[in-house]
Formats: sequence, C-alpha cells, structure tokens
Amino acid sequence: MLTLLANPWVLSAFVAAAIAAPAWIGALTRLELSRAYPFVGLTFITTLIGAALFFDEPLTAPKVTGTLLVVVGLVVASQG
Repeated sequence: MLTLLANPWVLSAFVAAAIAAPAWIGALTRLELSRAYPFVGLTFITTLIGAALFFDEPLTAPKVTGTLLVVVGLVVASQG
C-alpha cells in the first residue's frame, strides 16, 4: 500500500482532486448547478486524450464518436 501511495501517478491524482474540489465549489458559488454540472462530462474528453497521450491507448472511431456525442450533449445541456 505504501508503494502505491508513493507512485507519482497516484500522488498526482490526489493533488488534482485537492485542486478540483475547491475549484468546483467556487464554480457552484458563481453558476447555477444546471449550467455547471454538464461540464463534469468533460472528464470523458480529458480521459480519452490522456489515455492516448500517456498510456498509448488507440483512438478508435467508436471512442472518438462517443466522445463527440458527449460534447454535443454538453453543449445542448448547457444552453438550457
């Protein structure tokens, strides 16, 4: 368990979560939840790109198409 906690990828995840939590709270103080929450879906995009860049996962047509559908859904949902 200690070896896992010393892993730079695991540590970076903890740091990212520590930064994201106050940022999310700050966003919610300025935006309506119905406008802010759809952007949580952006994690699908960053995960797809990060997996391709850092882990050499292939960017297949179904993955890209699905991600584009998520983006379209985000745009539509955030307009309401």
